[in-house]
Amino acid sequence: LDQLVLDAYGHKAIQSADVDNELVPEVMRRLQRFLPEGAAELLADPSYVKKVLDLFDRTDRKLSYLEQLTECDFKYYFLRPSSPAKLLAHFEADVVSNVLRSVIDCTEWSLDSLRNLAAGHGMKYAAVLQIIRLALIDSRNGPPVMELFQFFGKDECLKRFSELLVKLEQCEVSAAA
Repeated sequence: LDQLVLDAYGHKAIQSADVDNELVPEVMRRLQRFLPEGAAELLADPSYVKKVLDLFDRTDRKLSYLEQLTECDFKYYFLRPSSPAKLLAHFEADVVSNVLRSVIDCTEWSLDSLRNLAAGHGMKYAAVLQIIRLALIDSRNGPPVMELFQFFGKDECLKRFSELLVKLEQCEVSAAA
């Protein structure tokens, strides 16, 4: 069998599994083994795990192996960025800080408001979206930013932005010392 066939079988098995009695408990067991303590608040909530699984069911994303959630492709649904390193590899710290503070202060998160925010900072719109995506999921690639906003919700997005700002400040302090 080739990899495409194995992926298709894995996808079918996940689609046909009982979400509440099989998938959610198994994903939670795997997450508890592979994710750090910092992810505990999300792991304690079976409804959040189900929300992630439902997202795959409603979208074109293909989940073929549970390891995709716990060890690779999609673990960002369960982990907040642990460091600003990827952001700082592409942007200056003050730019990241200013953009994230502006997003936090923004009353409406829409494409137009983000375009205006980019213009206000004299930046390309794509660069602002990249900063936001990196701040939310620690990856330059992934779902559209508006989809991430919708999935995580404002509270979780604000937590991720705020925690990253704190980590960014800690990096600046340790670099200055």
